[in-house]
Amino acid sequence: MEMLREEVEKVKAQLRDLPLKIVTGHGDFKPANLMASHDGSTVVFVDFELSGPNYRGFDIFKLYRRGQLPTKKSNNDNQNTKEEEDELCLPTNNEKLELRKFVSSYLSALKINSNKNSECASSSSSSLSSSSSSSSPSSSSLSPREENKLLAEVLLFEPLTWLEASIFFLFALTEDEEHQQKWSDLAIHRWENYMKSKNKINFYASELMKIE
Repeated sequence: MEMLREEVEKVKAQLRDLPLKIVTGHGDFKPANLMASHDGSTVVFVDFELSGPNYRGFDIFKLYRRGQLPTKKSNNDNQNTKEEEDELCLPTNNEKLELRKFVSSYLSALKINSNKNSECASSSSSSLSSSSSSSSPSSSSLSPREENKLLAEVLLFEPLTWLEASIFFLFALTEDEEHQQKWSDLAIHRWENYMKSKNKINFYASELMKIE
């Protein structure tokens, strides 16, 4: 537990002076907490137990994080090698592309909402009509700098998604004695992934400050 506390304090110090956005976050933003209608026209979020003020990068990265469960080789009962486990936790090229698309859509939506709020705040009907012609920006109006900045912000949070989960399962272990082994295995798995990825905090923090 002392090692865990030390890591939490290190992370707090690393994040303290970075230009990171805090939003009303979901807290557990993952595919399992998204529900869609049969025709795909409607998507809703569920499970807001951990929602509240949080870093937006944390929420977005958790949606694309892989390696949720300790896995075994399909052909036998032996555990995967360290190299195979590392590969299971890395996003595929397709997922990286989808992450960039999501970031682009997210930033475009922010611009649209910001523009709408500006229009609502205007007291002049003439200014409303003139601004409406330039509203509804598309992703094409985003600069590569904006996208790269948010991508660096998102990727920085990979280790934090593992650290948070490790702490969560340690608490679950104390509350549910009947399933202690299950929670212990999950906590250890998350902790190991945090330790393997924690250097990414400094790397992407440096990238973020270069863009900033």
